[in-house]
Amino acid sequence: MPNNLVFNRVAEQLKTQLYAYNASANQAEALTVDNSGNLLVAGTVDVGNTVTVTGTVDVGNTVTVTGTVDVGNTVTVTGTVDVGNTVTVTGTVDVGNTVTVTGTVDVGNTVTVTGIVDVGNTVTVTGTVNSITEGVLFTTDNITQTTGTGANSVLQEDTSQQKVYSYYIKNNDTTNTLTVALQISPTSNPSYFINDATGLVTVGTNTATVLTAQYYLQYTRLYYDTGANTADFEAYYNASV
Repeated sequence: MPNNLVFNRVAEQLKTQLYAYNASANQAEALTVDNSGNLLVAGTVDVGNTVTVTGTVDVGNTVTVTGTVDVGNTVTVTGTVDVGNTVTVTGTVDVGNTVTVTGTVDVGNTVTVTGIVDVGNTVTVTGTVNSITEGVLFTTDNITQTTGTGANSVLQEDTSQQKVYSYYIKNNDTTNTLTVALQISPTSNPSYFINDATGLVTVGTNTATVLTAQYYLQYTRLYYDTGANTADFEAYYNASV
């Protein structure tokens, strides 16, 4: 206590109690530690500059962020980040500069982000990111054409975000051939479409073919010409993102 002399001169028996001033309560309160001697923090930890972890960050259960995690400078992890269960972010993760992981990020269960992940600069991983890929995003469209004669176009698709795509055409007519081509355009305006580099392809009676575009533009469609004969074919558009 203040203004009291210490009469015990044995160093091993000297003890002290640490207090911190609680401004909202206008009083001093004792600092608290857990069973392992770690300081307990019940409020907010605001890191304005750099967090460096050279050992292990072990989250045994759940990390839930409902507000904002704002890292203004650099997070460097040279050890291991091990998330045993779930990381859920419903707000915003904003990394203004760099996240560098030279060790391992191991997510044992699920990472769910319902808000925004904004990386302003660079994410560098020189170790391992363990994840399970269940598949790729796949989209399809199709048409069966049994009416009309002459030239027309079908299955106009926005292919700007597709990694790979193709058109399958099956001529069901047992007497007449079918002429097809892929047409591409930078806009959806019909007057801009031109034949792709493959050009016109003849599909024999009761046979099928597959066409893939040689040039990249935003829109692709299937052109066909049945001449004076009635159309009788199926066409399928398949794409993988």
